[in-house]
Amino acid sequence: MNENKERKLNRDTTESKEIQPPSPSGRRRMFHTFGQEKEQLKHTRNKLNSWIFSYLLNNKYSFIFFLILIVTSTAIISINPLLAANIIDYGIVARNYDYLITYSTIYCILLIVYILASFIGQYGLGKISQKVVY
Repeated sequence: MNENKERKLNRDTTESKEIQPPSPSGRRRMFHTFGQEKEQLKHTRNKLNSWIFSYLLNNKYSFIFFLILIVTSTAIISINPLLAANIIDYGIVARNYDYLITYSTIYCILLIVYILASFIGQYGLGKISQKVVY
């Protein structure tokens, strides 16, 4: 008797499920998981973006300053491998100790500037995002 109930239950659940073919890319989009449909927004994206940017305009100068700090830190960290390669090639391998000391000092200063710019920029942008959201 239990087997009949299990078979009936299994048959009912398999019939009620709809099998969907995979998307052309072979992956399913994760936005509409668990069979849920896409929710309609009360406002359009443009209206929501204008609302968010209106709050950002109140903090425009600090936002630009912190964004410049983040871009600066990204530029510094992008230059560091080239500088390290030059230190190794022209300083260590060539045994040019003046070059080694000079560029190692520049390298250390750039790392300190990177750390400070990255920390201050991320902290400031986090504060601005908290003001915008809350």
